[in-house]
Amino acid sequence: IAKWIDEESEGKIIAKDIQSDYSEDTVRFEIRKAALTDKIKFCAYDTLKPEKSAIGQWDDFKRTATMLSELCKELQINLTATFQLTDDAATLDPLDFTTNQIASSKQIMHVADEMVVFGEVKKDNYRKYRYENNNPDWGEVGDLRMLSEKKRYYICNTLKNRAGSKSKLLFSLNLDHNTWVCEGKVSRGK
Repeated sequence: IAKWIDEESEGKIIAKDIQSDYSEDTVRFEIRKAALTDKIKFCAYDTLKPEKSAIGQWDDFKRTATMLSELCKELQINLTATFQLTDDAATLDPLDFTTNQIASSKQIMHVADEMVVFGEVKKDNYRKYRYENNNPDWGEVGDLRMLSEKKRYYICNTLKNRAGSKSKLLFSLNLDHNTWVCEGKVSRGK
């Protein structure tokens, strides 16, 4: 992912630390400023949460998400936001994630155009999964493959996608190179 971002952004990445004041006014100001002065077309917000004074209050969280959605439509930019999952998400199979695992913010799905959650596949569960090869350099496209013990995997579970399918994809992760590779669609093995 980092390689793709670097190539696609042509080195034009702006990072702004607003952890000391992530009020709606500050977030709105910083996004608007970047869109109008730096001509950004994409924004990432890590970690989406309500204002400090409203931590734990769902209505404020939804208001913040709605504000971001409306602002991005107005500025014609895209936004990706991360959010925390509930504690029980660590015990679930990534294919079973639902909006119930979004910590105190299940209704965020109504505001978002697309929602995906990533979950790590534990090595002792590798045998439970198969994926469809999507790379012709690695064999026949569509062949069902087993997960390799030599790799680290995450499942990307698409919970909502207004623009297309709700795929469940398998990614391999290489921390030494900071690369994520989409291996293909994943399913439980037979």
